[in-house]
Amino acid sequence: MLLSIGTHRTSTTVRLDLIGEIDLSTAAVLSRAITEALDTGADGVVIDLDGTTFCDCAGITALLNGRRDALARRVSYQVRNANGNPLRVMRALGLHTMLT
Repeated sequence: MLLSIGTHRTSTTVRLDLIGEIDLSTAAVLSRAITEALDTGADGVVIDLDGTTFCDCAGITALLNGRRDALARRVSYQVRNANGNPLRVMRALGLHTMLT
C-alpha cells in the first residue's frame, strides 16, 4: 500500500495527515514532507498518524529524524493519533512518550 500525505497549514502550524503504510518504500516520501513542512517557517509541525496502518523501522527513523530536525530549528514537533501497529512499534521501542 502507498502512503498518502495531506498537508494542512494554519498561520503557525503545518499538519501532515498520513494515510497508508510507512515502510522502506515510503519513508523517504515522509522525510521529504517533514522537511518541506519545516522549511515553511511554521512554529510547529504535527504528524497525524490516524490513517496509518503500518510503520516499520524505516518509518520510525523518518519520524525520529523529523523530530531531530525540528528541535535543531526550535520548532514544535508532535506525532498524534498513533494507534494499532504504529503505536505498538513505538511502545516496543520505548519511543511512545518521546514522539507523542
